Amino acid sequence: MIVDNADSSDFFDGTSNLASHLPFSRQGSLLFTSRNRELMVHLDVPAPNIFAVEGMSEDEGFGFLETHLTKDQMNNREDTAELLDVPDYLSLAIRQASAYMAKKQISTTEYLEYCREAQNPIATTWLISFRQVADCDPMAADYLKFICFLSEKAIPRSLLRDASTLEAGNAIGTL
Repeated sequence: MIVDNADSSDFFDGTSNLASHLPFSRQGSLLFTSRNRELMVHLDVPAPNIFAVEGMSEDEGFGFLETHLTKDQMNNREDTAELLDVPDYLSLAIRQASAYMAKKQISTTEYLEYCREAQNPIATTWLISFRQVADCDPMAADYLKFICFLSEKAIPRSLLRDASTLEAGNAIGTL
């Protein structure tokens, strides 16, 4: 079982106490992803089982982009390398950027220009991804706009408009 973004101690203590609901079995494993190393130590995860995930190397970043883009989109190696440096070679941000470039058939040079125009390149990557979600699934975009005002975890589906419809299920699936 994977518990993604386990960053808040509120989920392991207090009212929600997620830890009491986690399964235990010698035939399976739990994998936590977190940006909070202290929390993992607090949960008694042995130090050898805590791994820091670093950004990709430049070669790995190029290889990752090559699986999603055409050679024409990556024809300027310097700009492509600079683009990879913007999100510190983090795979999720690179994947989001490459998905946008592939869909819109723009080059790494063009996408880099978008990033240069922005004050915060990470926010720009998110905004571009958000616009892509809004284009293909307006209800999903509406949900994102609404939930940004809520706690980032454990948002009850009942708070979402039309939460029981098929369209809502598709929107949640998109997110």
